Amino acid sequence: MKPRFDVRIELTVTGLTRVTVRGEVDLETSAMLFEVLVCALSVGSIEHVEVDMTNVTLLDASGVGVLLAAQNRAQTAGKRLDVCAVTALPLQVLEITGVLGQLHAKSAGTRHGPQCGWPSAQAPS
Repeated sequence: MKPRFDVRIELTVTGLTRVTVRGEVDLETSAMLFEVLVCALSVGSIEHVEVDMTNVTLLDASGVGVLLAAQNRAQTAGKRLDVCAVTALPLQVLEITGVLGQLHAKSAGTRHGPQCGWPSAQAPS
């Protein structure tokens, strides 16, 4: 049985970090996502965090709140947080709530490169 939520951090030496989220981002799991995002943003050499939501199946209001709160922390620290590869229901939630553009979100259909915004040479295997 697959876990209903998983989150991973991939760091690069270029100041770009990807946080890959899988499964359901809801009231039960959003606090863990927030902790991971805050952790990624707290690394001094990190300038840009991308949240890859390719495999997110559910995003509720608490998940949207976490993404906005993490983006606010990033901006306060002079960093950037983007959401990318949003599909299906999570994309609809971000569109309906009006925060899609605020999160610099990209749907899966407009991704740049094979894995969100990472150049091909940097994309982790």
